[in-house]
Amino acid sequence: MSMENERREPSRFKMKAPFLIMKIAFLFIGALVVMLLWNALMPDIFSLKELSYWQSVGLLLLARILTGNFYKPGGPRMAHRGFGPPRHLFEKWKTMTPEERDRFKEEWRKRCAGGKRFRKSDETSDLK
Repeated sequence: MSMENERREPSRFKMKAPFLIMKIAFLFIGALVVMLLWNALMPDIFSLKELSYWQSVGLLLLARILTGNFYKPGGPRMAHRGFGPPRHLFEKWKTMTPEERDRFKEEWRKRCAGGKRFRKSDETSDLK
């Protein structure tokens, strides 16, 4: 038998298990932080009831559901993270020639607010 056949690749579960454990631990630690902050601030400021630990876990889960943050980065609902163009448009932009970029810009000027927002100042003087 060769050495390559004897080596086994770790299973996906074994590779992901530590991260899953860390996520669960952060959930419980985060719930504790939410509970402590809520109970320190909200009853005095807004006259709300104090939160139990399990209510704070539910509040964290509710926030995750409402923000739609259950998907992996780069998943079907996340075209890109942060500000700026999505990754695929940025890659396309990098491969364009200067003439193609000018045509692309002009097309988007036409699409966005009918081009009115992007006209030069001398062109907009006759619009008033």
